[in-house]
Amino acid sequence: MLIFLHESFDPFYQTISSFPTVVFSFLLLLSVLFWLAAILGVVDIDIIDVSAAAQGDSLHTDGLTNLGGLLMKLRLDGVPFTVSLSIIAFFGWLISYYSIYFTAPHMPDAGIISFAWKLVIFLFASYLSALITAACIKPLKPFFKEITKEHSTENFIGRDAIVRTSTLNTKFGEVSVEDGGAGLILKARTDEDHGLSRGDKVVLFEYIESENIYKVLPKSVFEEMKSKL
Repeated sequence: MLIFLHESFDPFYQTISSFPTVVFSFLLLLSVLFWLAAILGVVDIDIIDVSAAAQGDSLHTDGLTNLGGLLMKLRLDGVPFTVSLSIIAFFGWLISYYSIYFTAPHMPDAGIISFAWKLVIFLFASYLSALITAACIKPLKPFFKEITKEHSTENFIGRDAIVRTSTLNTKFGEVSVEDGGAGLILKARTDEDHGLSRGDKVVLFEYIESENIYKVLPKSVFEEMKSKL
């Protein structure tokens, strides 16, 4: 580990912490933190539902709607926005870093020419990484489309599920449902805060197609309501 603290790495650290590479360094760091949080069940994988915004969902802002339209034009739709962004950040980082690395010796360190050159590299890296990402996610689109199709049915109504996120309330949460295989992860919400947390058992009782989420009840509450019928 000490080798990374050697002064020979100073140019590397200087490049990744300066424009334009720093933009992608920041996005890459956010992506790593996000996926760690997703694995731990702290956030939804599709926390930013850009696809719904692109279709004009009134629950989303105009900014997200415009972003959704841009992703469709670049063929970056069809997968969760977080997947596309993570891949763009990775390839953008590589392209911008090596572009600076190979061209820096021939360019001035400061001034308007330096800024213009770095801006061109940033735009080039952004566009090229988007094209590469579009090619990378193309084989994944049928997979996510099939998942969406499965989730958009009411086949799971009345099924038991397990809370997989740190909490599940009216605004946030995911549950896992056994499907005879590896299991499925579904977005879920409650009508009121029941204090649900990871590992709690719930029952799916309603599907909201416009939001692609399931309404759930704690299993104990569901059983109590069922016994009164």
